[in-house]
Amino acid sequence: MSRRTRRSAVKALVCLCLALTAAHVAGAAEPARGAEIAVGRGFLQWSLPPGCGPSTLSISDPAGEVESSTFADGVAPVLWLASTGSRLVEDGTYTWELRVQPAGAGGAKPSKPDVYYGYFTLRDGDVLPADQPEPVMTPAASPATPRRITAADQMVPDDLIVDGKGCIGLACVLNEPFGSEALRLRQSVVRLRFEDASTAAGFPAGKWQLTINDAGLNGVDRFSIDDITNAKTPFTIRGNAPSNSIYVDTVGKLGLGTAVPAQSLHLAAASTPTVRLEQTGGTPRTWDVAASNASFSVTDVSNGSARPVLIEAGAPTDGLRLAANGKIGIGVDPAAFPFSTFLSIKGNSPGDANIKVQNTAPDGFPGLAFRNHNGTAGFFFGIDNAASVTRFNSVSNFPLIFYMNNIERARITPSGSVGIGTSTPSSLLQVNGAVTATQYITSSSRALKQAFTRVDARNILENLATVPITKWTFVADPLGRRHIGPTAEDFQSAFGLGQEGEGLSLTDVNGVALASIQALYAELQQQRRASEEQRKLIDEQRALIAELQKSIGERVAPRAAAPRD
Repeated sequence: MSRRTRRSAVKALVCLCLALTAAHVAGAAEPARGAEIAVGRGFLQWSLPPGCGPSTLSISDPAGEVESSTFADGVAPVLWLASTGSRLVEDGTYTWELRVQPAGAGGAKPSKPDVYYGYFTLRDGDVLPADQPEPVMTPAASPATPRRITAADQMVPDDLIVDGKGCIGLACVLNEPFGSEALRLRQSVVRLRFEDASTAAGFPAGKWQLTINDAGLNGVDRFSIDDITNAKTPFTIRGNAPSNSIYVDTVGKLGLGTAVPAQSLHLAAASTPTVRLEQTGGTPRTWDVAASNASFSVTDVSNGSARPVLIEAGAPTDGLRLAANGKIGIGVDPAAFPFSTFLSIKGNSPGDANIKVQNTAPDGFPGLAFRNHNGTAGFFFGIDNAASVTRFNSVSNFPLIFYMNNIERARITPSGSVGIGTSTPSSLLQVNGAVTATQYITSSSRALKQAFTRVDARNILENLATVPITKWTFVADPLGRRHIGPTAEDFQSAFGLGQEGEGLSLTDVNGVALASIQALYAELQQQRRASEEQRKLIDEQRALIAELQKSIGERVAPRAAAPRD
């Protein structure tokens, strides 16, 4: 069975069961290492103390892979070993740990859970019984001594000095084949107990024990230090643990998996050394910090093994740097930047952006959002995924100001007015300065207008004649360039059009000019008509004069031609 299949099987087969009452071990010769396990047909069931809170069961398989499951208040866990006759869990010895929270645990400071642990062994899919103690040994018969002399307890009222080696235990024999050891403990259940006999108040009197291997059938090989007084086992080494699993060198450096620790704590493993950080009190949470030839990562195991932090091998110096003053540098030491910035980014990738932002939610807003000192949202720049538009948004009625060399050049007010060269635009667009364009188009559709009235073009022309037209220079023009035209005040006074203040509407100026042109055109047409009438009259008069002249000429001419008598 593959490791992934094994882990999936163990995880899938841990389920919930009704709570059972727990059996507490009190005054035992060895610390109680766990709550009781009930072995059923193809399953293991852990009992819990009555009235307990949530619990977490962790199981380590023979390969050292760990799976954990959390259970609700007062609910005991069950591990199913087989389903529909199929073996789902490998044979071997398993280590389990059960952490039980007190009822009602919570708050800012996690409550300390009760911790139980133990082992069980599987063979052919069944749990081997572990509640059968090994039979007590009888004194071993020595091959060199046909009969054995049984003596009563002995007390030595003085120092006992043995010039040689000693063996203690029911399995010791004459001519014991000692090795290099000076003292040997030999029997089926080996324990070395330390009891402090202090009785005076204030003096420590704890009892400790060195335990070698489990005493029950199908137990595990282990070396443990037991706190007998408090029924705890703070230290255990399982049989067949690798060499140098724990190593402390001469200067106090601790090696885990190495005999040559290079730092105060040195963790070595053949593949991906990992440190697990697990909060077992309050709301359980598990994190892994791991390193490999490919990366360094922090994994949120409780969140589907999400990896919020990943640093790939070969990342450059100052890939991510947090300065003593809290400033952050990405690709650069933040102290190297002259500006007082809290985030400094430096890249060296031609044709690529230094910052890329993406939001994969269809209705998300990938971009940058800025808040002021009070936490008020002030500005957003990014993309509206749903609308497929880019947003440049001042979201809290703050004016949007554009600076060049620390000088304000343009401003958009909360009402939407745009000022270029002015910080107080009085219209939707106000420009203090020259505007150059190849074409200027003003909206003038009939569909955009209403309340039409006819105008007296002649009157407009007469009013225009009263408006002073002068040459002048804008106060804000540093070059002092000259212009010609009316002032807004004179124009508004003459026509009552446009906005009040310093502005002059080109729409109104053009309208006045067009109306005046029409009035001039009407006068010109009138003059043309009068001129035509005068020309006709003159032509008629000329024709009449010509006719008169002709008539007079005809009358005068015969007399002049008559002969004299």
